[in-house]
Amino acid sequence: KPWKYCNGRLEDGSDCLTAKGAAYFTIRIEGIELVGVDVHFDSGEKVKDEETRTLQMQQFIGDFNDAVRDRPAIVTGDFNTTNGVPLGIMKLATGLQDVCEVLACPDERIDRVYFRNSSLATLTPKSYSIDTTLFVDEDGNPLSDHVPIFVDSNNKVVHPHLHPLIDYFSEQKENS
Repeated sequence: KPWKYCNGRLEDGSDCLTAKGAAYFTIRIEGIELVGVDVHFDSGEKVKDEETRTLQMQQFIGDFNDAVRDRPAIVTGDFNTTNGVPLGIMKLATGLQDVCEVLACPDERIDRVYFRNSSLATLTPKSYSIDTTLFVDEDGNPLSDHVPIFVDSNNKVVHPHLHPLIDYFSEQKENS
């Protein structure tokens, strides 16, 4: 879904000349729908760029909450900021958690991974890494200024037909 707002046609990153927005998709895992979102926000460091990203973030919050509802979700992409205010508002308004806050990643990046659990599935990040050697040309030069991010997680699906107490007692039986 394209952003309604952008900044810069032939200046400030020329963001209005590039289609940016949020791409939504669903994956069915053990009968549960997981919503995936890939985002690309306005670039630049000027005040107008920050204002535009804030408007885009507001649009994202509404669109995300409408699309995802009560399902678990993973959001990845180029947020083009490490600014805590719009990202903090987004996390509060959507229930998303930053993988790097959970795992204490070694650096701040504009490319980020967020996740949200639901009553039907729990996503627990266990590792985070980047690979600077994977996305290169035949001479080893990077194909992008964005390096691939990998997050490994433990995921637990709660079957909707089972009550959580049944799962609890089933786990106790398995562990004894």
